[in-house]
Amino acid sequence: MNKQIIFIKRGFLSLILGCLFFCGGKLIGQSPYKLTAKKEAYWLSAGVSTLSLGYALSTTTESFTADQILALDANNINSFDRFATENYSIKIQKVSDGFLASSFAVGIPFLFQKQVRKDIFTLGVIYAEAATITAGVTLLSKSLTERPRPFVYNSQVDFDVKARRQARHSFFSGHTSIAAMNTFFLAKIFSDYYPDSKYKPYIWTGAVLIPAATAYSRVEGGKHFPTDVVAGYAVGALAGYFIPHFHKVGNQKDLGLHIQPMPFGVSMKVDLK
Repeated sequence: MNKQIIFIKRGFLSLILGCLFFCGGKLIGQSPYKLTAKKEAYWLSAGVSTLSLGYALSTTTESFTADQILALDANNINSFDRFATENYSIKIQKVSDGFLASSFAVGIPFLFQKQVRKDIFTLGVIYAEAATITAGVTLLSKSLTERPRPFVYNSQVDFDVKARRQARHSFFSGHTSIAAMNTFFLAKIFSDYYPDSKYKPYIWTGAVLIPAATAYSRVEGGKHFPTDVVAGYAVGALAGYFIPHFHKVGNQKDLGLHIQPMPFGVSMKVDLK
């Protein structure tokens, strides 16, 4: 299983790196993105404030006591998620770390493109907005729900591991949300700079599969339930795609971002006006 995951990771990493070096399409004549002071102040403040609130709440999370751990019953978990309580593998957890690292690395060759270098500040600001909002919503959800990770239910896992504060931060998966944000962001800006590239289907395939592989390995490693990674994937993909989209020339509209706590996470709604 580990060898198959590593093979997939290396294969898609090589594919995307190759496509970025040999784009196979013509760059558009001007930057597809535009910054405005009002919009960037809004997006950045939304991201930083959400991240700060999430971090502040995370510091109040208390570790499990022995009695609390013993009182947990896997039978109380929904049937879709329950099987994950039997998973635990440090090796596969490290593989998931590798997938996350790959989601950062695949964009590096893109920075060598001439037009992209000219727009590095613009893209850096847009990426910072997407990253802080994704990380902020993720951390806020973890801190509000305090859902036990699957391995807390696993009798084969040491108490010291279960008693760590992060053991209560299962929902939703940060590895998956950040990986999805990274790859969808890259695929989106690649498509906007190279709209006629024949490699777009491959870029998007990699963008979909890298966070999917990250999600799979997080479940197999015992770190997350399937619903954790599904939610993380959705949040990261939406942020990675739509935040650059809102900055495209011609798509500059007034918008409002509403973040609201929910019983099992947070609700994020964007209103276009």
